[in-house]
Amino acid sequence: MKKILFLILIIPILYGCPPPCQQTSLIEVGPLSESALALCPYKNGETYKFKHSNGHVIDFSATRETIIQYNNYDYGCGPMLRFEENICALKPNYPIFDIEIRISNPDTAFNVLSIYAGNSYFMFTHSNQFGFVADTFEDSLVLDNKTFYNVQKMKNYGYGYNEIQLADSIYYNQESGIIKIKLSNGESYTVSN
Repeated sequence: MKKILFLILIIPILYGCPPPCQQTSLIEVGPLSESALALCPYKNGETYKFKHSNGHVIDFSATRETIIQYNNYDYGCGPMLRFEENICALKPNYPIFDIEIRISNPDTAFNVLSIYAGNSYFMFTHSNQFGFVADTFEDSLVLDNKTFYNVQKMKNYGYGYNEIQLADSIYYNQESGIIKIKLSNGESYTVSN
C-alpha cells in the first residue's frame, strides 16, 4: 500500500513538470533612432512649467537617460530581445505626482511611448510608417489662446490605489510633449511654457 501511495505522489512530480528549456537566441533590435528620441521633446536639465486649473504654476525639472532592456519571450524558452529605452523624468518643485516618459523600441516597426503620471499609466504606439496610434486623435487643441496641432489623447490604462489625484487622460503632441493632464477629480494641469 505504501508503494502505491508513493507512486501516486511521485508520478505527477516526475511527469507533471516540463523539462527546463534553454534560451534559444538573443535578438538585437538596435539603438533608438533620432526620430524615436524626438518623440519626447524634453531636454535634460531644462525646467518646464505646468499650470494647475486653479492658476498655480508648478516647475518640473527634466532628466533623461538611455538604458538597455531585455524582454524574455515564452518564459525563457523563446528568444531574448535586447532593446534601448530612453527615460525622461519630470520632477516637480511642489509635492504632486512625478511624470515619467519612456520611449522604447521593442520592435523595428514601431516605438512605444509610455507615460506615468504618479501611479497612472498611459501608452502611445508610434508606427514608423503611420505615426502615432492612440485612443483619440484631436486635430487641434486651444489652451490659453495658443493652438496645438496633431494632438493625441490617451485614456488611463491603470489607476494607482494610494493616490488622491489620479490622472484620467493626457493630451500629447510631439512638438510640445504633454499639453494637458486631466485628473479624475475634474482638475487639470496644462503646459505653461
